Amino acid sequence: MTEFYKMTENCLKCEKFASIAVCIVICTLVIDQQTRFLRTANRGYVKSSLLVGQQMETEDIGLQRRMFDTLRAVPGVTSIAFGELEPDPHSQTRTNFAYTSPGGAVEAQLLQDRISPGYRETYRPRVLAGRWFDSAHGQDASPLPGESANTTRNVILNEKAVRAYGFGSPAEAIGKVLHMDKTQYEIIGVISDIRFGSPRETVPPEILTFSTLTHRGFDNPVPAVRFKDVPRSVMAERLNRAWRTLRPDIASNFVPADELMEPYYAGDERRGHLFTMGAVAALFIACLGLYGLAAFAAARRFHEIGIRKTLGATSPQIIRLLVHDFLRPVLLACLIACPVAWVLMRQWLSEFDERIALNPAYFLIGISGAVIIAVLTVLGQTLRLAQVEPARALRAEG
Repeated sequence: MTEFYKMTENCLKCEKFASIAVCIVICTLVIDQQTRFLRTANRGYVKSSLLVGQQMETEDIGLQRRMFDTLRAVPGVTSIAFGELEPDPHSQTRTNFAYTSPGGAVEAQLLQDRISPGYRETYRPRVLAGRWFDSAHGQDASPLPGESANTTRNVILNEKAVRAYGFGSPAEAIGKVLHMDKTQYEIIGVISDIRFGSPRETVPPEILTFSTLTHRGFDNPVPAVRFKDVPRSVMAERLNRAWRTLRPDIASNFVPADELMEPYYAGDERRGHLFTMGAVAALFIACLGLYGLAAFAAARRFHEIGIRKTLGATSPQIIRLLVHDFLRPVLLACLIACPVAWVLMRQWLSEFDERIALNPAYFLIGISGAVIIAVLTVLGQTLRLAQVEPARALRAEG
């Protein structure tokens, strides 16, 4: 009876570690796929061959123009743009803009970004409807100093802003007019959402205005450069050297957009590594438990197997019987682990604005892996027990 209780206790411990192991394996698979998805997800701009610099920390329009021309003249540069927002933005300005729809006034708080010529060629956002800014259109540029506020300026919205005002499609927004104080803003284009912030946060409704750097400067612009036919490190050094000719007092740091966004992804990737190590440790402990349980059961069932073989049972039949018995605690552990992992991962994924679907394949892979590992772990003991001579087993019992 004591041995029976001991075996039962060992089975419960084995199920416990197997449940933990399977749960961690499923969570690891989901976390790994989510982090991969975030790395490769479309952010609304083209990341390759793009370097983003430091804030200029000046509103001097003359210095801004000289910096723009100096960086554009660097060998290897194909386009350059200024913007007041960048990947992992330093600061963000939000303003309420109103639209008078047939159903009444609609007001939305929009994130503002003022951009320069070359922005489309540099960041390459996708235009969904309308047109892009053009220096030839006078109303595209920001109001001139001293110009009357009772004027109309052209702007571009992102998809989220289009939905915020209740337009049925990007094309429907073209030509509509927004109001802010006494100034009117006509929508001339709609672009796909650009994600400069955390993947856990919703992309805000955004409005783009245009400045030609002719009469009005930017508030601490951030330069972005697209290049080709030059190694990234060489291009960055050329840009940093050009920067120092005009702003030696501020350290420049032209880096890829991914590097600026790294803090948003590093934490989840570290979590994935920790889960991987935890899964390996839990599987190892569960395998040791299964192996010990198999050895204990083999000793207890030695005489039983001899009787079965005397009555005509074949080795494959014995192997199937024993493997089936050993797999029962593993399958029970999977039954416990799956709903726990589903709840944990559903809650974790809900923190992201963009996320993968909680596919049943992750659970099937975790269960299949646990079953295969369990079979391989106990197979040695099972084969030895199934191949024992019946007479020897019966003598051992006597």
